Amino acid sequence: MLDAALWGLAAASSLLVGMLAAFVWSPSKPKLGFILAFGAGALFSAIAFDLVDGALENGGEWMLSAGMLAGAGVYVAGSYLLRSRTSSGIADEDENDSRSIVLGATLDGIPESLAIGASLAVAGGDSGAMSLTLPVAVALSNLPEALGATVSMRDAGHRRRGIVLIWTSLVAASALASAIGYAVLSRLDEVVGSNLDAFTAGAVLAMVADTMVPDAYRDAGRIAGVATVLGFAVSFLLA
Repeated sequence: MLDAALWGLAAASSLLVGMLAAFVWSPSKPKLGFILAFGAGALFSAIAFDLVDGALENGGEWMLSAGMLAGAGVYVAGSYLLRSRTSSGIADEDENDSRSIVLGATLDGIPESLAIGASLAVAGGDSGAMSLTLPVAVALSNLPEALGATVSMRDAGHRRRGIVLIWTSLVAASALASAIGYAVLSRLDEVVGSNLDAFTAGAVLAMVADTMVPDAYRDAGRIAGVATVLGFAVSFLLA
């Protein structure tokens, strides 16, 4: 369980790296867009080669489709609630984007951490035999997620203490979820794990399409397409 928690912590720690980078660096819009596109590509790699592939193998097409739609629905509903009207009207666009990215990081980060722990259990507790596709993609995508959201929250006037609390809480929850995944999920039927993978894939895909890709294209222009492919390729090759 300790090894599983450390794997979850390692994958999620890039959230803190992105947060700290945003505190000392104010990237230009094109640079931030390029980084977001790179992270989106890394997430596409994890969705295609780890989450969807595993869910399809153990659960079938209908279960995969239903799970992905459920994950997308939860993300869209949560994003809508976060973007609901306030006493002063619609919230600022940057603040909306940051909240949506934080929501997406939570919806995909916790289930992904559970899956990381379960992957270690499938490998018999041997880290050397565990597939690195998911943890590598999670780490690569977390950095631009946290960087972009932190910059937006900072510009929207959020206090640094509150921003640190958000990301450290998510990192701690990810480590705990990975330990739980190792201890519990690996003992359940494979169908349960397939449902989790499908739900995660849907939530991640909806978040990427809703926030990361549009923002990346808006800020970086057509070069965002190259950055997306680069993130996909790097995630795939490293894993």
